[in-house]
Amino acid sequence: MVELIVGTIPEKPPIRLLAMLVSSLVFAFGVELLVVDACQLVGVREPVRISSLTHGEPLRPSIYSIIEDVAAVDGSGGTAFREHAAPADAVWAIVALVVAAATTAIVFTVQKDVAYVLGWVIPFAWAGVWAATTAK
Repeated sequence: MVELIVGTIPEKPPIRLLAMLVSSLVFAFGVELLVVDACQLVGVREPVRISSLTHGEPLRPSIYSIIEDVAAVDGSGGTAFREHAAPADAVWAIVALVVAAATTAIVFTVQKDVAYVLGWVIPFAWAGVWAATTAK
């Protein structure tokens, strides 16, 4: 949000900054996944109710809270889907950070109009591919 506000105040907006909006979100997503995974490994328990888990239960992989209700419940994936999703958590996190870092490098090295397009396209393309891959 800060990038969007700061980037749109000037009369001549900094295109490279505005190209980073989605990449920054992907970076935050990857970090959040890794933090929850690290907490899970050291035995941290749920601090509050998250999705189907109540306060005090052992943490599940963080991807669960994102996809559990939609894919496992509404999509009829059930327990089998949850079991297959667990290993995907760390993979999603690591690849999200790689995509965010690569997009950032691209945004600051190519011509600014190209940077703007790629800054928005690459993260969404990655999300689409990974969502389709995870759903299989």
